Amino acid sequence: SGKSGCGKTLLGKAIENEVPLSFIRIPGIDLLSLDTDKAISVLKALFSKAIYTSPSIIFIDDINLIILDEPNSKGHSKLYYELLLLLENIQSKNNIVVIGTTDDTSEIPDDFKTAKRFSTIIEIPELESNKKVQIFSTLTRSVRVSKKIIRYVFESNKINNAAELAKL
Repeated sequence: SGKSGCGKTLLGKAIENEVPLSFIRIPGIDLLSLDTDKAISVLKALFSKAIYTSPSIIFIDDINLIILDEPNSKGHSKLYYELLLLLENIQSKNNIVVIGTTDDTSEIPDDFKTAKRFSTIIEIPELESNKKVQIFSTLTRSVRVSKKIIRYVFESNKINNAAELAKL
């Protein structure tokens, strides 16, 4: 969990690159762009793939978009309950790990916070100024950047997260 742009998705990509397991990424925003029945079909297929290719990691990016779209909202309540059911069904599988990202864990319903679904919550803190400088230095390693520009960027507080920093 962490503010938008703090690196949650990037962390998922790092896990995918570093862990020699089947890695299945489920972008919450992509599911919501589909009609409910198609989204459920895609979700089931991805969970089935995780079981078939286990050991595996299921990475649900922006899970809050799926689980907050619960009953009485555009017919997506089926998606909410389907995700709960799929998580329930893989609880007996010791070789599947599910990781979900969100901007705010307080918005996650208790149904999803049980020990067998998501037992550990990791908060990614906002970047401190010295960390921003380190990232900026890494990103501009091959480019000449004047100290005046660096000073302006960090003193103006226009950069609030890693994504904004990378856009520079």
